[in-house]
Parts: sequence; C-alpha cells; structure tokens
Amino acid sequence: IEEALLFSRTLLKRLDSFQYFAECRHIEQNIYTNLSTLCLEYNDFHSAKRFSDIAIEKAKKYTLVYEKVCSELNHAIACIKLTGDESAYEVIKQNMLIIRYLKFDDLHEHFSSFLKKFEIEVNV
Repeated sequence: IEEALLFSRTLLKRLDSFQYFAECRHIEQNIYTNLSTLCLEYNDFHSAKRFSDIAIEKAKKYTLVYEKVCSELNHAIACIKLTGDESAYEVIKQNMLIIRYLKFDDLHEHFSSFLKKFEIEVNV
C-alpha cells in the first residue's frame, strides 16, 4: 500500500502541470477513487474515507457521475466501519440502485461482494 501511495503522490504532482487537459482531471479523480478502494481492501478505513472525500469532490467538480457513485460507495463503507454512521446505509442503497438501473452488472457485483466482505447489509 505504501508503494501505491508514493506512486500516486508522484503522479498527482506531475498531473498538476497538465490540468488544462480534461483527461488529466479524470485521471486525478480516478487515482483518489482507486486509493480509497485500496485502503478499504487493507482495512485502512480512515485513509479510505479521506481519499474518497477528495474523490467525491473531484467527481462533483468535473461532473463525473460513474466516479461519484463509486466514490460515495467507498466513503459510505468507510463511514460505517469507522462510526456505524446510519445515514451511510441510505447512501449505499441509493447508489446501488443507480448502478443496477444503469445495468452496470460487474460494478454491482463488485460492490455487493465488498458489502458482504465488510458484513454490511442493505436491502436494495
């Protein structure tokens, strides 16, 4: 995980020079989403929450709907594991309904298995 964090920090610094390219903004947001996912995989819920907060803000700023859904799901999982935040269950439910409606079956399966892994039950 440390190697991924180091690589990501280096990449984010270099991307700063190319902010006028739309693809760079998308890459920047994806890095934060992927870091939050990696942190969840390693049960580092504080870092997962921090990275998903940034990812959500970037997704809102650049109007990246798919990425916002993924980042909000990561954030909600981290919040539940950290504090048992009841409102996070509703966020999960709403976003799982969105990905089901959009027929993102692989993504739905990914997050369903993530929820199962972390023993989070949500009726969707």
